[in-house]
Amino acid sequence: MFDPYEADVRAEYAFVPDEPFRAGRLRILKSFAERETIYSTEAGQKRSDEQARANLARSMAQLSM
Repeated sequence: MFDPYEADVRAEYAFVPDEPFRAGRLRILKSFAERETIYSTEAGQKRSDEQARANLARSMAQLSM
């Protein structure tokens, strides 16, 4: 679910060259990853926080290549 979303984000910003896109996207994803919790509800945290962090880490690693 996250990977197609990331592809959609890139497609939406296709007008932005690769380097500025990567830098901006990394900044945004890092801001999410640095949060104490990604989801604001306890249920969301328990259900999805671990997977969300894995998705963020994977996406940031790909953007850093």
